[in-house]
Amino acid sequence: MGGPCILIEDGGQHTAPPCTDNFQVRPFIFDGQEWQSVEQCFQGLKFMDREVRERIRAIRKESEHTDASHGLLVWQAGQCQAELRPDWDATKIEIMYRMSFAKYAQHRDLQDELLSTGTTEIVGGPSTSWTTKSGKQTNWGEWNGRIQMLIREMLRPPADRMAPQSTSTDFEEYMSDQGGKVLPLPGYTSCESASEFSEATAKCWLETFVHAGCIDAQGTPWQRWVGDDQKRVAATLLILGLDDGRYSSLVSGFFERLLTAEGGISIDAMNDCLAEYDEEVLEDLALDNPKSVGMMSRIRAALASVRTE
Repeated sequence: MGGPCILIEDGGQHTAPPCTDNFQVRPFIFDGQEWQSVEQCFQGLKFMDREVRERIRAIRKESEHTDASHGLLVWQAGQCQAELRPDWDATKIEIMYRMSFAKYAQHRDLQDELLSTGTTEIVGGPSTSWTTKSGKQTNWGEWNGRIQMLIREMLRPPADRMAPQSTSTDFEEYMSDQGGKVLPLPGYTSCESASEFSEATAKCWLETFVHAGCIDAQGTPWQRWVGDDQKRVAATLLILGLDDGRYSSLVSGFFERLLTAEGGISIDAMNDCLAEYDEEVLEDLALDNPKSVGMMSRIRAALASVRTE
């Protein structure tokens, strides 16, 4: 259920920031679709039937709704009788982590809010519990807190992280204990090098970049990953934002950060990518994606700002 998590510090308990509430309405893209909240995404993706998913995804926060009442509507919609993923019990923890990460990745203010909790222990509020296949009692209160703490570590520069690998290993062990995944997991898809970069990878990558250090969901710095092929990767990301309005804002925000990040994309590589799109080309692209004009304006403005520094 919804509600912010709890901070455990100084022998007492305090309410964690609103960003830790799965009912919080802050739209984000996950697996190519926009969702209003983590709870909505979670309830939708547990079902195999696309019509059921879309019915849940279509629930919007109306003027008379609070985040809590919208979340309750979403939760109730997710209690319908429909076919679940065959591996749902095994993958639900990992999927919750991935969609929560995407929400933070796409909202810088939420990243700052979570990081403001420092190293304080986070636990989830009271929620449902279950027995694992190995006979262990567990609950969402425990896992929601651990998800928030793992994301918090992944948002920090690598040198400042406090062993997030040990926590992520716990997630993997849980999945294995429950029988492992049967279907591909939604969200972030890792690839070993820029030579494997595709449109599908680009979408997942954009959904999960996290801050000006350009750290992806695996904690890999941009410059280490793309190597000498940053122009081709940047061009792929640019094309995605021009073609698909759902990603236009993410692409412009990404390049705004990347242009000012240490070790980010070079001015020459960015110039080469933008040179392929003159005013006439952009006018044609805007017929299918009106958001492309604003996206290119933001990127060009960011580039101009860097040149004048």
